[in-house]
Amino acid sequence: NKRDFQFNVVNCDAIITASLPNYILECDDLSVLFQNNSSGGTFYEWDFGDGVYSTEVSPTHVYPDTGVYFAVLIANPGWPCADTAYSTVNVYPGMTANYEYITACADSDLFFTDLSVSINGDITNWNWNFGDGNVSQSQNSEHAYTTGGYYSVTLTTINDKGCVDVTFQNIYVYPKPQIDFSTAEPCVNNSIDFDNLTTLDSGSVVSWLWDMGGLYSDSTEDISYYFDSVGFYDVTLSAVSSFGCINTYTQTIYIKPLPISEAGPDTIICSGDAITIGTSVLSGHTYDWTPLTGLSNPFVSAPTVSVINDTTFVVSTNYVVTTTYDGCTSTDNVSIGVFPEISASIPYQSEQCFPDNKFFFDANGVYGPNATFEWDFGDGVGVSISDTVSYSYSDTGSFNVTLTIRDNDCESTTSIITKVYDVPIATFDFESQVGCKPFTVVFNAWSQGGNIADSQLVYIWDFGDGDSAFTQTTSHTYDPEGTYIPSLTIKLGVCEGYEEMTKYDTVTVLPSPTAGIIVNPNQGSIYNPIINIIDVSDGADDCYLVVVPGDTLEFCDYEHNYFDPTLPYDETVSYDITQIVTNSYGCSDTITVSIDILPEYIFFAPNCFTPNQDGMNELFLGKGYGIIDFEMYIYDRWGDMVFKTNSLKEGWDGRVNGGKEKAQQDVYVYIVNIVDIYQKQHKVVGRVSLID
Repeated sequence: NKRDFQFNVVNCDAIITASLPNYILECDDLSVLFQNNSSGGTFYEWDFGDGVYSTEVSPTHVYPDTGVYFAVLIANPGWPCADTAYSTVNVYPGMTANYEYITACADSDLFFTDLSVSINGDITNWNWNFGDGNVSQSQNSEHAYTTGGYYSVTLTTINDKGCVDVTFQNIYVYPKPQIDFSTAEPCVNNSIDFDNLTTLDSGSVVSWLWDMGGLYSDSTEDISYYFDSVGFYDVTLSAVSSFGCINTYTQTIYIKPLPISEAGPDTIICSGDAITIGTSVLSGHTYDWTPLTGLSNPFVSAPTVSVINDTTFVVSTNYVVTTTYDGCTSTDNVSIGVFPEISASIPYQSEQCFPDNKFFFDANGVYGPNATFEWDFGDGVGVSISDTVSYSYSDTGSFNVTLTIRDNDCESTTSIITKVYDVPIATFDFESQVGCKPFTVVFNAWSQGGNIADSQLVYIWDFGDGDSAFTQTTSHTYDPEGTYIPSLTIKLGVCEGYEEMTKYDTVTVLPSPTAGIIVNPNQGSIYNPIINIIDVSDGADDCYLVVVPGDTLEFCDYEHNYFDPTLPYDETVSYDITQIVTNSYGCSDTITVSIDILPEYIFFAPNCFTPNQDGMNELFLGKGYGIIDFEMYIYDRWGDMVFKTNSLKEGWDGRVNGGKEKAQQDVYVYIVNIVDIYQKQHKVVGRVSLID
């Protein structure tokens, strides 16, 4: 049969392009998502190659079975310029990657067994990633981890169809005990503590084993061991965890020698003496002495020891030195005994006087029954070996008495000063024996005895009027008149039993007149300036009166006018009145009395003046006293002010208009405002006639 076909060929612009992946592999299931990558198309037609069609843009199609299918995509089907694309679709689901493993301890092999399944096709590749940076391509693999813990192990499988599957598991590797230990300073002949510092991330350590360099083994967690020789030793510690993991650690330690400690030989010393113990210092060594009793420094190699023993028996102290070098220590000890303290003393000796002196000395203090004594009395002559002795000096002076006591080869020395004086001889003088009452006499005392300092003497004055004094130099005032017999006693307190040496002399006190005046009144004023002066002196033969400076009167009853016209009296004026009286013995007395002349306020002014150039009454001005502020105004009959001034010394000359014209003859009114010395204000109004 024949058939006719007609083909129409037209020109198409390539604006419609059908496109999809040319190869599709689906390994999970029978469902395939078709990705439409076309451009320019507006509607589509799919042929999935299994007799099924679709017009969706990007459809999902479920194939009925595995196999190879050829899919067709037409963009804008039926159009003259439609476009077609093709893809080969491989559908092979059913491959699953899987494995199992047996865990182990770190540094031991873990075995991984492949359990993967491929229903369609055979598995051709296995890729293992053990999570610690190591990989393998074997189907079944083994791997050892350096440390315990969790790791993510991934298996990737590929079959001959090109399908890939991945699985992973978080596996746990048992950790090994991380063994470590530390020691104190490893010194020979010392018990050394080994501190177990082992750690384990999980589980527990169920057994331990120590090996001390082949010398000793122990299964405890911590251990102490005693090495008796210097040298290097390998110390090993092994541990087994509850998971059966084993680890071992070996540390080489050096057992160091001990430093040499030398405290010195035992000895007995005297109380208060110092002795050096120990030995010379060694470089790098440190020292520590105990107890601290009597030690000069507990941290040096050779300290000094000095102990006071105030008991009656030997006191011993055991001193221990701990010497340290390079972390190792050693000790040594020394016993220091101390004899009971010997303490010599001499009782105080009072000073005595020559020649009848006799001192009694006792050997006091602390010492034993076998003690010996040695005295030196300091005069180059006397010595003694008795515990109690008396001694007299053949001369005056100060003597250093020394006592030495010896016991158990220990000794104590002490000394005191004894003094022997000459007997004091009292002497004194004074400037004058006769004087007017009240008569003050200065007394000065001294002793004529030698070898006696004035400061050592006691002075006792009796002034003959019941008063006394006790200093070497003194003064005394006598009153009333009469004759007095002063005396001086000088004592040297140590010269008890000797007669007091006394010198007597006389003091005559002459009668003195008594000045006296009465002033009446005792206060005056410029209105009443006359003062009466009345003599009330007693016992005077002559009397003199000074009423003003430079004016002396030879009588004492007087009346005096104290007004001074040259003074302004704007304040109180004071005067001193002095009376001088004498008697026939030449004795005198003086008295001074002060009086005040009080200021008073007063103002006055004339009632007329004649400014006619005849030289008389030319000015109108006021006068007054006790004025501290002043102002004056003058007015004519019409009330016009013709003159003004603020000074008492400035008057009106009868002219007006600034002095250009002469005022007419008339009666004028003046007003004066005044403040007096007592701050009191006054206003004075008056009239004055100007007469031409």
